[in-house]
Amino acid sequence: MSSLLSGRSYLFPGSGAEAASVLAEFSAFDQIIADATELDVKALRLLINQAQLSAETQRLLLIKSAEALSDIMQNTLLKLLEEPPSTLVIVLQTQAANRLIPTVASRLQPVNFKSVQAQTRPTVLAGSTKQLFDQLSKLPKEDLISNLEGEMTHQRQLLLAEPTSPAGERIDLLDRVVKKLRANANQKLSLDWLLLHWGSN
Repeated sequence: MSSLLSGRSYLFPGSGAEAASVLAEFSAFDQIIADATELDVKALRLLINQAQLSAETQRLLLIKSAEALSDIMQNTLLKLLEEPPSTLVIVLQTQAANRLIPTVASRLQPVNFKSVQAQTRPTVLAGSTKQLFDQLSKLPKEDLISNLEGEMTHQRQLLLAEPTSPAGERIDLLDRVVKKLRANANQKLSLDWLLLHWGSN
């Protein structure tokens, strides 16, 4: 599971193969993947419309070889980059970032997937309590469990890197909630309990 945040636009300055190999691990995400070398303005607009469809789970839009987008196409993409839907992660991959127009480049946060994976910030449970509750409570139970188990894996990695971190307590909280959900406990009450205790760790 990635630590990339939904509602954000990122620039990945690496090869398409490198980006795809990491993004393929986003099992909890719906993925929209396109190669800019195969797009025209009409196809890009269709892609943007698809990316803007409402969703209850996080989704990923990856555009590979973004340097191949013409200036007109980059400007067409600009509004989506400025204001991505709250459930969408946008990643433009390019090995020639200097070919992106300044207005596009300025709206992208550079990201290195190795550093992202090593971040100490929680993945699924980053954000305000109310926003998290609203987003997670709408997920189907199995999707919620999958997200929480992914967060548990992330916290285990943090614990290995920093044994004094609160990751140990958080792993216990996540494990207890996952077990409750598998035993058909009330999803909203279980989430409420988790988020209440999460902020204190």
